[in-house]
Amino acid sequence: MSRGLSSTLSVPRLRVPFLGGAATRGTNTRSLPLRWHLARLCAGVMLPVLGLVGFMLWQACLNERDHMETEAQHAVHTVASDVMRDIVALTATMQALSHAEALQDGNLRRFHNMASRLAVASSSNVAVVLMDLNGQQLVNTRLPFGTLLPFGNPESREAIVDVLSIKKPRLSSVFVGTTAKEPIFVISVPVFRSGSEQVTHVLHLSVPVERLRSIILSTVSEEMGIGLVTDAGNRTVARNRGHENYVTNVSNMVSKAVPDDEGKLRSVTLTGTPVTVFQAPIRGTPWKVSVGIAEERLNAPVRRFIFLMGAISLGMLLLSFLLATVIGRVVTGSLHALVGNASALGRNEVVLPVATPVREVNEVSRALVNASHDLRQAGEHQDILLNELNHRVKNTMSTIQSMASQTARYHPQPGEFLARFEARLLGLSASHNLLTRTRWESADLWDIAQVELAPICGEESLRWKAEGPLVRLKAEPAVALGMAIHELATNAVKYGALSNDTGRVLLRWSIAGDEVKLVWREVGGPMVMPPTRRGFGSRLIPSVVRQINGTLEMEYGIEGVVCRITFKGDVLA
Repeated sequence: MSRGLSSTLSVPRLRVPFLGGAATRGTNTRSLPLRWHLARLCAGVMLPVLGLVGFMLWQACLNERDHMETEAQHAVHTVASDVMRDIVALTATMQALSHAEALQDGNLRRFHNMASRLAVASSSNVAVVLMDLNGQQLVNTRLPFGTLLPFGNPESREAIVDVLSIKKPRLSSVFVGTTAKEPIFVISVPVFRSGSEQVTHVLHLSVPVERLRSIILSTVSEEMGIGLVTDAGNRTVARNRGHENYVTNVSNMVSKAVPDDEGKLRSVTLTGTPVTVFQAPIRGTPWKVSVGIAEERLNAPVRRFIFLMGAISLGMLLLSFLLATVIGRVVTGSLHALVGNASALGRNEVVLPVATPVREVNEVSRALVNASHDLRQAGEHQDILLNELNHRVKNTMSTIQSMASQTARYHPQPGEFLARFEARLLGLSASHNLLTRTRWESADLWDIAQVELAPICGEESLRWKAEGPLVRLKAEPAVALGMAIHELATNAVKYGALSNDTGRVLLRWSIAGDEVKLVWREVGGPMVMPPTRRGFGSRLIPSVVRQINGTLEMEYGIEGVVCRITFKGDVLA
């Protein structure tokens, strides 16, 4: 039957694209080999893995960069702290020396010997120089006592003026000493007259800058970056790289350092190398410590990340194509066997099962074998369905015939008969429509009440209310109970609570064990009396109750009818 039609009718094809595109119908659709789809699948599966690997590598790169920056920041503070302690120690030594008894007594020879022993003990080629307030050297431990000493250089005289002004120790800038002939810095300490605040001399400690360079090298390695100490004029005091070439010169890296948007100092060295600069002041002095790390070194982890991600991505792409090729050969070979089975099914030939490495293909093959058997049974099944439909139509026609006969018996007038009969047909139709939506399997009791009461009482009416737990009825009991509710509502409109302007109808049901109890109650209506004769409605309701194997109780009270229907749970879906 359907196979005969398929040979003459054009069946539209549905194209299902990859990864969520819109399906298109037609015969001219672009398709790709299975291995390409498998390659895309493998690539799609590997993308999250690649993203996770990339995220982890990127975090490792950021951590490595942060570690370098943290290490540099720690280094500048360590060097600043070490230099400060050394300067404080030297200053304290000079202050103690300024109170020496030989100096207060004016015994310069004895003071020279004491200061020389101190200079030798420091083991850093320091020199102690005593000057009067005019800048004349009186003692210089670099020269034997009694040697004609020169007049102080401009730096020394400037130090004397500052010391006289502040009467506190003073740290000079870096310069080349007249006697030392090498870069030095000087710690100047005032010498007070005993028992007074009067400055009589100035004591200088000349310290070679190599002393500070050794402090820098102990913390800042050349591999880390450029480490240096600069004075107030940004002149290099000591440096871990190229110390001899840069000392006493203005540091280009420090003088040109400017903050960027992140607050980090960016600069460039004298050779044009971009660097990130980390600084810390030396507390109590106008000096500071700087460490510059080349941007190339800081960005090395990022370059490494780009190289690794490129290599990993290329490797995963090649692996995707390799897996797609290997798996594609297995799957396509199995699918070719299915094509033969499908062709045999289309020709109505015997379909034999195939055995392949793919379980799903084998299952489809068995399904094709079963389909060939099912097609032979389809005609028989269709005949059964037609017979069932014929049976249902006959039953419905019998019901309608009975309704027409009973209605005509009690309503002989044509107009009255037509109105009553149409109302009952609409009630029957409403139940049928409700069951059609569920393919004649079941219907909810609330839906039955709603479709029967709403046309009579109004969709938004406040004059009826239906409530109760979820109860689903089988098809035949649902139709019967719907007709009973329709008859109760119709009688309420004609004789009961809905015949005036104040009455209401309450429909409630409950479940007690394996029984369902349904109560129809009319309130606010006129007083009703038991009927003197049994009409179609009076016989319909007991008949419906008998169909569902239930019990019926009818009460006719002052406010209206009360109908109680109790039925077993075997009619529930």
